[in-house]
Amino acid sequence: MKEISSDVVEKLKKILNQVFEDDQKYRKVSRKLLDQYGQNSKEVQEIIEKTAMLDKKNLERIEIILEQYGWLSKDIIGFKESEAIFLVIQHASLDTQIKYFPIMEKAVELGNARKCDLAMLQDRILVKQGKKQIYGTQLIYNEELGHYVVEPLVYPEKVDERRATVGLPPMKEYLESYDLTWTNGEFKKK
Repeated sequence: MKEISSDVVEKLKKILNQVFEDDQKYRKVSRKLLDQYGQNSKEVQEIIEKTAMLDKKNLERIEIILEQYGWLSKDIIGFKESEAIFLVIQHASLDTQIKYFPIMEKAVELGNARKCDLAMLQDRILVKQGKKQIYGTQLIYNEELGHYVVEPLVYPEKVDERRATVGLPPMKEYLESYDLTWTNGEFKKK
């Protein structure tokens, strides 16, 4: 990675901080709206549209940064700002995720990105491809059941071992915020 002046670092921090805020802006309320009104409601559809517009804008910003500077580490720009790069790629199209996966993989090898984030991106790609996920990071809202469900997993009884290798908490802990329990490779609504 080429040397970046302190002025440029400050500008990048400002941009990436805004990208982070924009990325999370509507996602913070979408789960509540989903639970309250359902997937096909006007309220949820409006949030999905607003989120998609911000995601497109954010991806344009991130692609310029990645092209010019590569995957910037938290040591250079700060944790939240570095996390913004991951979040935008995580929320992008499958083609974009596939494009940047090897770049993020290299960033993890260099210590510029987190293993747990790479695991989440890998799961997201696999699920979008109709395959089973590895780390159990991907859930989907099941309208019929009225709650989230864990997307299919490869050897679910071993998922906590795999999660530990990338710094993710055990499934039981992860699923508590979704009001789900995890026992012996299976989940259910509390």
